[in-house]
Amino acid sequence: MSEDFLNGEDLNKAGFRLQYLEVLNWGTFDKMRWQIQPDGQNALLTGDIGSGKSTLVDALTCLLVPHNKIVFNKAAGAEGKERNLLSYVKGEYKKEKEEITKVAKKIYLRPDDNTYSVITANFHNEGYNEHISLSQVFWIGKEGRVDKLLIIGSLPLTILKHFSGFSDINDLRKRLRNTEGVQLFNDNFSQYSEHFRRLFGMNSDKAIDLFYQTVSMKSVSSLTDFVRDQMLERTDVKEQISALLSRFDDLNKAHAAVVNAREQSQILAPLTSSAIEYDEVAKKIDHVEAMLDVVPAWFARQKLGLLKDAIQHQHEKLNNATGLQKKLADQVSELENKKIGLLQDIENNGGKRIEQIDQEIRQHDIDTSFCIANGTVFSDS
Repeated sequence: MSEDFLNGEDLNKAGFRLQYLEVLNWGTFDKMRWQIQPDGQNALLTGDIGSGKSTLVDALTCLLVPHNKIVFNKAAGAEGKERNLLSYVKGEYKKEKEEITKVAKKIYLRPDDNTYSVITANFHNEGYNEHISLSQVFWIGKEGRVDKLLIIGSLPLTILKHFSGFSDINDLRKRLRNTEGVQLFNDNFSQYSEHFRRLFGMNSDKAIDLFYQTVSMKSVSSLTDFVRDQMLERTDVKEQISALLSRFDDLNKAHAAVVNAREQSQILAPLTSSAIEYDEVAKKIDHVEAMLDVVPAWFARQKLGLLKDAIQHQHEKLNNATGLQKKLADQVSELENKKIGLLQDIENNGGKRIEQIDQEIRQHDIDTSFCIANGTVFSDS
């Protein structure tokens, strides 16, 4: 928080404070925009009897308190329902008795049902430079009942700028919806109250009740009773003790449930670890089985590769053998040609006589062997 928030002047104006209150066609404030403007200061509202002090107080009360809880004109000492929303919207200002029936008849400033009324107030927080505007529009609806439009804005809303020059209520709704920072709640005071209390930082509606009790207070007979009844939350000790016992019983049951759950957890912990180990082993088994399923295909693939290599090697050996065979065949053919040539040469150079001599030698060897066997010796001749 900066030092600017700590000086006395700012502390005197801390929080949301009323800047202005405007009314149009509210009670006897007729046809013109009427305004009070405290500008965040404390203000004293004075005037003659019937000048409209309570009317303005009721206008401010309408912005903050549910309408069904308000006793209008209470600031002037009214106890009953001498005023209501309808009388404020139509501008009731007196009653006259008819000469014949002697029945009191209400006299209105705005007897036509086409009239509408507007209340708007702006609250400003100087410390954070924030605005909260509360506005309400009233008109006569079906069966003569008062219909309402409740509005909250984060900018200063004024009657002249925001609630004038519209053709009908639907046109006003459309204009306000298109205005940045403005929210409409129609006739839902609960949502309207919850929203502005959240903006003001009120945790409950007790502050609103206290405002309503004090805004039109004439005197306090007992300050102690007033503080006890209006400022303190009512407490029922027996109900609190019963709730405390019930909560203790719930807490005891919860504790027993926790102890039981802890024991079950301790019992089930080994099962959990075993289950985890089982899952891991099962995954390994599944992995091995999957590998076994593909082993035949793997070996077949390896065998195919080896057979391809062997076939390739045999093809190479076959090619080498074929080449060698061809080479040897060429050599044989060459030797055959040489043999034929030699035989031809032998024949051409007395080769037949050599054959005869060879035959005679073989015959002579045969005869020699025979003579030796018979003991006969031949002469060389």
